[in-house]
Amino acid sequence: MNSKPEDPHAEVAQALGSAFAARLRPLGSTIADVLEAAGVRRLYGVGGDYAAALLGALDLRFDVRPGANELHAAYAACAQAELGGLGVCVTTYTVGSLPALAAAALALTEGLPVVFLSGAPGEAEVGTPSWLHHMVAPAHAWAVDPSAALRAYRAMGLRAERLQGKRGTGQPSIAGEQFRDLVDHALSHCEPVFVEVPRDLIAQLVQPLSPRRPSTFTDVDAEGAGAIAEHIVQELRNARHPVLLVGERMRRSKALRALTRTLIDRLQLPYATNAFAKGVLDERDPLCVGVYNGIFGNRRARAYVEDRADYVFELCTSVVAQDTATAFGTGTYRPASKARHTVLRGSAADGSDVERVLEHILATMTSEPVGYRPSQPPERVPVSPDEPLGFHVLASALDECQDACEDAFVYLPEIGNSYFASFGLHTRASSLGRSWLTNPWYAAMGNAIPYAREVALSLRDRGATDVPIVMIGDGGFHFQSSELARIQADGLFAIVLLVRNNIFHLGKIGDGAIYKSSSEHFDASALAKAYGGSYRLASRASDLRNAFKDATRDRQRWHLIEVPVPTTNETQSEEIRLLNLYIQARGGNAQAQANWEQLVEGPKRNASSRTS
Repeated sequence: MNSKPEDPHAEVAQALGSAFAARLRPLGSTIADVLEAAGVRRLYGVGGDYAAALLGALDLRFDVRPGANELHAAYAACAQAELGGLGVCVTTYTVGSLPALAAAALALTEGLPVVFLSGAPGEAEVGTPSWLHHMVAPAHAWAVDPSAALRAYRAMGLRAERLQGKRGTGQPSIAGEQFRDLVDHALSHCEPVFVEVPRDLIAQLVQPLSPRRPSTFTDVDAEGAGAIAEHIVQELRNARHPVLLVGERMRRSKALRALTRTLIDRLQLPYATNAFAKGVLDERDPLCVGVYNGIFGNRRARAYVEDRADYVFELCTSVVAQDTATAFGTGTYRPASKARHTVLRGSAADGSDVERVLEHILATMTSEPVGYRPSQPPERVPVSPDEPLGFHVLASALDECQDACEDAFVYLPEIGNSYFASFGLHTRASSLGRSWLTNPWYAAMGNAIPYAREVALSLRDRGATDVPIVMIGDGGFHFQSSELARIQADGLFAIVLLVRNNIFHLGKIGDGAIYKSSSEHFDASALAKAYGGSYRLASRASDLRNAFKDATRDRQRWHLIEVPVPTTNETQSEEIRLLNLYIQARGGNAQAQANWEQLVEGPKRNASSRTS
């Protein structure tokens, strides 16, 4: 005869009183409370038996979206954080949480608050792990480690913990407080955390969460912010041709972007972004001189930043000067060599200290434009309708597609030739506050299509009509194409631009099989049909315009546009040509070394003659 399960409230009531016991809540409900308080409305994940109880609790309160696999679900959660929220990915024990490690590396590198939630064996099961499935241990092992996933995440420098249940009879569990503390850490430090949740804790009662005591200290030194602002104001007033150089730490902060936009408009301040901050500000504004990245930047940006500007105000660039955003360590990144150059990076993870400085500047400079407008951008030469598409004209052809569309394009380039060619785009301001999303430090790759999914869902949430556009090569497309099943299931609108040459071309030195990323026999149209998308082949500029026009008229599904591109040097974009030359020079190619030195030394000699 089965006896009734004991009421856990009764156990606590006997120890601590019925009034306190009545306030207790199950851990699953408390986890949902904490995530809701952090603004989460949508989760991504992949199910599994150890995560079943956790998913059951979360599915009652959130829009839980499955990923094609754990890595894609985790990348989509990273995209949530990229857009300014808290990302959440739910997986099962080890077999689910370990595949998401690459996305955790991306989140750590990009400074993204993402909670990697993993179901785990119950506490009683962890105590006797020899028979558990999903174990990370070889068949000949005499002992197994139930904390293998925790150790893997900690090895990357993440805070990684397993929630702890009650430790005494009649005592509530502290797991709720523990979880809230981990979420607070992710948000305050702008970094990911990993949390294992034993499945037998989901229904366990936890203590009620009380409001946190406000700190008596502030993270922002108000007097220090005012002193910095006073220096910058003086520099701006003394400059005839100032330029604002915006960096990547502005990507996640809506407040910083708004303050910066106000500063630009009020002072009529010319601006550029570095390579990592592309798309955070409108690149079609006459005050924008483009993307500056040393010799890899566009010519207008280089001419203004290096030759014309007499004061560079560098704002929100990374504390770590990663080579991709500083001209790949080529020594051609010039702002630091300017006699008048202010760097305001800030140390607060959320950028609040920089906000205070900008607020002081705006309070002081209420209506006094300081700079001359940069020269008007040169008129773009139209791409001939019959022009065969290659990377050398792809950005211009896409700009013309943007010109013909009332809605802003949100680009999601995958690392490779598509990524570097995308620097030539002139992006329009988006309703998301970002018109170019990628993982520019590329600690991990393969995220463009999962990112597009979250972007499309976010646009749907807002009722916005911006157009998500994935720019992707063969290798990235094959790696991620399974996520198109989720794009199809969600009924999302997006355009996938498959830029196809069947090889890994960037940095290619030989002709070995390692560089072959696809087969010429691959039928992209069949795959598009299977996943519910339309298909067009665009070999010429007119094909691309027509394909975009038709795709933006049909927003009930996703669209694949295949662009075959040649690999000859003359058909590469300027950024790709320069980067391939630099890679070959660093790889020991004598002719490439000579060509590179001639390319770099020319501007140095010209600069020297101007100053002598």
